[in-house]
Amino acid sequence: MPAILDPINQQVDFDAGTVRLFFSRESVAPDGHYRMFGGVCWPVLCGNVYRGAALLAGRHVDTGTVYVFRQREFVSVSHVIAPDGALETVGVGPWFVENWSVYRARLYYQCQIDELAKVQRHRVHADDMIEPKPVFVDVHWSSDEHESRIISDFLERRQLRFRAGSPLQEQIAQHEADRTLGPYPMHHALVCMLTAVARKRA
Repeated sequence: MPAILDPINQQVDFDAGTVRLFFSRESVAPDGHYRMFGGVCWPVLCGNVYRGAALLAGRHVDTGTVYVFRQREFVSVSHVIAPDGALETVGVGPWFVENWSVYRARLYYQCQIDELAKVQRHRVHADDMIEPKPVFVDVHWSSDEHESRIISDFLERRQLRFRAGSPLQEQIAQHEADRTLGPYPMHHALVCMLTAVARKRA
């Protein structure tokens, strides 16, 4: 069954500001030039725990379709290792580095102004292991309806593709069923990205 897979090779077109991605036959994403970007929801209180989410996507230049290539749930910037050496909490910092290595992507959209989000962004920029530094760009919207409407619009036009059965798909369905049970970090990160695309900022 076709899936959205990482590319097997990439070439940066500095003049066009795009990345040409090459995929295996098993990938649903076609070869071609992409504009790469992501969305971030810094950790928010979900029930009794803080959870954040980040997405990495590319918009195919010829078709305009947005492919969500990578999803990451996290609670901190750096990995937290337990005394026994086991991974205790997953950090988002290494994920930013991987995205640059594989996709040459470092642009991420966000929509949070709380103090915790500011602290997390400062930690990213202070971490010597994260190079090059991600670029975070603010987007804003004024209506709660925007969050559901913009995703529905992209899906109806078949301009949005993501992995079936993924946390992102689950949170889209949960938000549609009852948004009051949120927050839904993956869903929020997706809205940040699509808002930028709709406003021709990505």
